[in-house]
Amino acid sequence: MAELRIKDSTAPPQPSGNRRIPYKWIALSVTTIGALMAAIDSTIVILALPEMMVKLHANLIEMIWVIMAYILVSTVFLLTFGRVADMLGRVRMYNLDFVIFTIGSLLCGLSHSAMQLIVFRLVQGAGAAMMMVNSIAILTEAFPPNERGRALGINSITWSFGGVFGPILGGFILDTADWRWIFFINVPIGIIGAAWGYRALREMSKRQGDEKFNPFDAAVFSFGLTALLVAMTIGIEYRWISWPILSLFGSAAAMLTGFFLWEKHARNPVLDQSLFKNRIYNFSVISALMQALALFAVNFLIVFYLQGVRGYDPLKAALLLIPMPIVNSVVAPLGGWIADHIGARVPATFGLLLQAVALG
Repeated sequence: MAELRIKDSTAPPQPSGNRRIPYKWIALSVTTIGALMAAIDSTIVILALPEMMVKLHANLIEMIWVIMAYILVSTVFLLTFGRVADMLGRVRMYNLDFVIFTIGSLLCGLSHSAMQLIVFRLVQGAGAAMMMVNSIAILTEAFPPNERGRALGINSITWSFGGVFGPILGGFILDTADWRWIFFINVPIGIIGAAWGYRALREMSKRQGDEKFNPFDAAVFSFGLTALLVAMTIGIEYRWISWPILSLFGSAAAMLTGFFLWEKHARNPVLDQSLFKNRIYNFSVISALMQALALFAVNFLIVFYLQGVRGYDPLKAALLLIPMPIVNSVVAPLGGWIADHIGARVPATFGLLLQAVALG
């Protein structure tokens, strides 16, 4: 049985029932379920926006907030949940994510107004924040450095598969059933993920007993980032130089500046600012931000274009959305393999340039 044991030192001891399966693959299976649920949810919700707007008697701004509420919470609380996970355990937080996300999905499906839907999307966003901040950490802990590119590439296939399957499933649901089922579909997936994560995942990182969480620092950062995102969103509806917008921008600048200055001298900082001394880390974050801005803008508007301007039914619009995720599912593992062998700089740079040309 010696050849069947885990060979990398990063994995924890195997429970008696899982001796034949290295823990790293078990961890990958759990994070894959979470990625699948999140990927399906994102594509299905965008596809259903036109029908939800009609059925809920909502306007375009409210539909923007159906998307923004999810993104706002999942963005604002990433740092906070990441810090809490460092203290309480990443696996514990990841398992809690499935529960919160599943409850949020159920409540979204039961919504009877645009405002209710927006509020319950906030709950979904909280679960998504826990998922995003902990899934990659669990994988990087479970896999040795020379296999992490492949692991992340395999995990990204799930996102691509969800990007393919989500629109098709969403188009089928919208053609045959009520829009509420685009949220109800998450419930069985979430239950399976929660049960499997609770059964299979094990904590690997050791928590420091003297670490403390400062809720005031986290609140200042969260309110500052919220003010910034809200100002950038409602600036569409109001004048950019109006007092409400300028006040929000000013509040965001003051709170975020104060947060970063205070964190420099904090004993247990929420954000380790030494990360920003790493040039590769800084440029990676900036590149990811710019890529997300470009791709999300297209994905949001093209759904309204296909259904509202071109007059396509949801299923046909869905089929027109799947070429990109299909190619992603083929290229992602290849990109991970290349990164493992020559580093991430060349494939990442080439990929971003290719995306820029394609968007143009």
